[in-house]
Amino acid sequence: MLLCSSPIDLIPDFIPILLPALIALTVKLIPTEVWDKNFVLAENIWKDGKPKK
Repeated sequence: MLLCSSPIDLIPDFIPILLPALIALTVKLIPTEVWDKNFVLAENIWKDGKPKK
């Protein structure tokens, strides 16, 4: 059986380390007003049962 091997990493080793850092940076860059508005909307979305689409 011939295994296909490549000299290039398809998923580089730095991606698992870099991805959480990018997610944290994205969250920090979201303005506080946007977080507050959506937090209030999220609290009340299940108040009357299942939310409508």
